[in-house]
Amino acid sequence: MSHPNDRYSLAVVIPAYNAETSIRSVILSLPVYVERIIIVDDGSVDQTRKAVQALDDPRIVLLCHERNRGVGGAMVTGFKAALATGIDLVAKIDADGQMEPDYLDKMARLAIEQKYDYVKANRFQKSGPLPEMPPVRLVGNLVLTFLTKMASGFREISDPQNGYVLITRHMLSRLPLDRIDRGYFFENSMLIELNVLGCRVTEMYVPARYGGEISSLRISRIILTFPPKLIAGFVSRMIRKYIIPKRTKPGMG
Repeated sequence: MSHPNDRYSLAVVIPAYNAETSIRSVILSLPVYVERIIIVDDGSVDQTRKAVQALDDPRIVLLCHERNRGVGGAMVTGFKAALATGIDLVAKIDADGQMEPDYLDKMARLAIEQKYDYVKANRFQKSGPLPEMPPVRLVGNLVLTFLTKMASGFREISDPQNGYVLITRHMLSRLPLDRIDRGYFFENSMLIELNVLGCRVTEMYVPARYGGEISSLRISRIILTFPPKLIAGFVSRMIRKYIIPKRTKPGMG
C-alpha cells in the first residue's frame, strides 16, 4: 500500500503492557510508509521490552516507564515523543493485535484530503449484526457511547471507546496533554478536550477483530468511575467553551 501523500510523515504510537506474545507481530505488520514506530513499555513485568529490542528496525523508538501509568499515561509519553520528531500525523495502535494497520492509509487520507484533525475507527457504522466482541465490551461500549456523546458534544461519534485513532500534528500540538486522563478514560477525555478546541472529528468503519482474550473492561468500573468523570468533563467543557470565552471578550467583565 502506498504512502497517502509523500509530503506528509506518519508515526504510530503503541502503548504496551505485558505484550511480549503480540508486540513483535504488531510491529512487523506496520506498513513501510510509517516513518516512526514509538513503543511505550508501560512498566511491563514480562519480556515486552526485550521482544522490542530484538527487532532490527531503525524506525523503532522504545520508551520505558519503570512503573505502570495506564494507557493514557503511555499515550501522553508517546504523543510528546512524536511531537519532538516533527511528524505530521500520529496514529495509535494497541499492542494486542486487534487493530488492522492496513486502514492507516485510509485514515491518513481523511486527515490530509478532507482536512480532519482527528480520525477514529468505528466498529458499528455498517448495517447488519453487531460486531462479534465479548458481551461485557459490547454492553460497556453501548453505555459509554451514549454518555460520551453528551459529555463530549460530538453526538455524531458512535464508537468513542475505539482506541484506533489518528491525529494531526497541528491539533496534537494544541492539545493540553496535562488534562488527558491517564487511565482507561483516555479516549473519552481526548474527545472532550478536542471539542473545546473546535476540532474536526470523523469516524471511519473498521471491522472489529477479537480473539479469545479476556477483557479488562469491567461493568463495575464503568458504573463507579466513568459516569462521574463524564459529568465532570461535560461541566468543564461547557465552562471553558461557552463561559470563559465570553468573559474574555472586549467590554466583558
